[in-house]
Amino acid sequence: MHPRVSRRTELIPAEPPRRPGKPRAHRIGRLRVPFHHAAPTGSAGIVALAGYLQQAAGEHAEALGVGAERMAGEGLTWVLTRLFLHIERAPRGGEEIEIDTWPSQRPRRLFLRDFRIGDAGGGEILAAAGSWALIDAGARKAVKGPDWIAGRVAVDETRAATLPGRAPPRLAREERARDVMPRWSDLDVNGHVNNAPLIGWLLEVFETDWLDHIPLTRNRRRPAPPPGHPQDTAIGWPGGGHSTSS
Repeated sequence: MHPRVSRRTELIPAEPPRRPGKPRAHRIGRLRVPFHHAAPTGSAGIVALAGYLQQAAGEHAEALGVGAERMAGEGLTWVLTRLFLHIERAPRGGEEIEIDTWPSQRPRRLFLRDFRIGDAGGGEILAAAGSWALIDAGARKAVKGPDWIAGRVAVDETRAATLPGRAPPRLAREERARDVMPRWSDLDVNGHVNNAPLIGWLLEVFETDWLDHIPLTRNRRRPAPPPGHPQDTAIGWPGGGHSTSS
């Protein structure tokens, strides 16, 4: 029998809490996709899906004793460095989904975490992998994690998805661009634009007709954009830095 499903975005645990001294590699939770997360297609968009992954990772980190509040006491903070999503389909507004997440590699300089999102019938919605770095909040630089973290974090080396070995190539030239002013509501606890709104920025570069052409589908292959539309997106900032998404 399923537990009560919350109307909020916090996850309701789908399994009993772990026993003291017996850390679990996996955390499984359920939520019902809020209707206000549904795009014009009636389904949750990629920004909402990235937010669900972030919520699951944060809640699991707290349960393991390595969450944001605990790390802040050490003068450290978690920062997402890469996120790869393989999307089978988009969940509908109001649909109940199950999110499974687990650390997938022994703590090193980067901490890897994998995810699976499934539906009530056991079908796969999404598989994802991400990497996090620990940042010295004062020095604003990546540091090696404290040794005590390894004793708290159980690992399952099963991979839901594999992070690409290389970062996306730099764009040879700018095909289209749009200036975006960060809003206060885009900022996270670190004072940075959160990773989920950042994905939304990428989408803002394109016209509505292109966005309507690439709904999240059950097809494993990326749909080809219409003629005249770019295959890559770039976010740039003063000084010449940019990130890309294919």
